[in-house]
Amino acid sequence: MKEKPGTSSIRSRKSNQVFERASSLKTPRPNPTTRALTPSQAISAREGVPFRTPGSGAKRRAQTGSLTQSDMQRLALFALFFSALPLCAQTHELGFQFGKAVSEGRRFRFDGFPNNVFKESNGYAAGVAYNGKIAGGDGIALSIHVPVFVFENKVPEGAFNQNAFRDTSSATGFITPGLQVRFLQPFPIQPYVFAGVGYARVARLTPRSGIDDIHFENEGTWGVSAGGGVDVVFGRHFGIRGEIRSLTAGGSDRIVQGLTLDDPATRWAATAGVLFRF
Repeated sequence: MKEKPGTSSIRSRKSNQVFERASSLKTPRPNPTTRALTPSQAISAREGVPFRTPGSGAKRRAQTGSLTQSDMQRLALFALFFSALPLCAQTHELGFQFGKAVSEGRRFRFDGFPNNVFKESNGYAAGVAYNGKIAGGDGIALSIHVPVFVFENKVPEGAFNQNAFRDTSSATGFITPGLQVRFLQPFPIQPYVFAGVGYARVARLTPRSGIDDIHFENEGTWGVSAGGGVDVVFGRHFGIRGEIRSLTAGGSDRIVQGLTLDDPATRWAATAGVLFRF
């Protein structure tokens, strides 16, 4: 039986197509030294996009011995953080203090009774002081100083004409922001001095019905505070404190005929307490 012309060529072409298809379906033998690609890597390889295999960055750094820019930035941030910790521990300070007023209080003498003098006795003194370092090094440091304190004076029992005084105690409060200078800061024992000017609320003498009815009323005025002390620190954050503080306030008492008043312009207090640095 004769074949039609061109039949053999068609058959050969079909055979070639079947062979090519079978060749394309053959699965290549895996290479044990080649790592299998992830789906995302396979897509990148098919589209001609370069990709990075896991651990290639670490291998490259191990081979070259250098750090990338992101590594350098992380190291710089860590170095800045740890270097700032000691500075932060010395920047702010808060002290809580309690003690006693040590200066002499008001002295009153009623005319006609020269040998009988009324005298205020000293009461408590308490306050909180904030210090914020603004300049200086290990030897001398300058800080903002903001104290809030109260001094108390009390009427002693058995004083002459005590019944004339309707108040048995009086208190003076003040806030006098200023500056503090600290010495020997890197050592455990650190002396300091301070001074400031601000607002004072002073208990002033106010007679209402002559010398038989005397009150103490609070009066707002200016105040100047100054003094010094010593801190004994334990580590960077804690310590104890001993301090002498003075307060000079403006204003004057109102007195009446028959009463002589000796009112000291400056009051002093001795306090001790604890401090926290942060």
